[in-house]
Amino acid sequence: MMPPAMRLLRLDLAPAHRGPHPLRLALAALCAVAGSLAGDALLVLAGVAVFPATRDMCTSSSPTTAS
Repeated sequence: MMPPAMRLLRLDLAPAHRGPHPLRLALAALCAVAGSLAGDALLVLAGVAVFPATRDMCTSSSPTTAS
């Protein structure tokens, strides 16, 4: 029997179904990361369109040191 708090949160530590196949889980994680990066890129483009002065901030160049 489940304690009331677990029943309220619908927390079942022994579900009747199996978890996803590891390959499908990895593919879903890869798609989520790729989608997130694509969304970030779109937000950057929108931000530069709204605030053109920030255009040069999108390119990162590492500082060089004189030897």
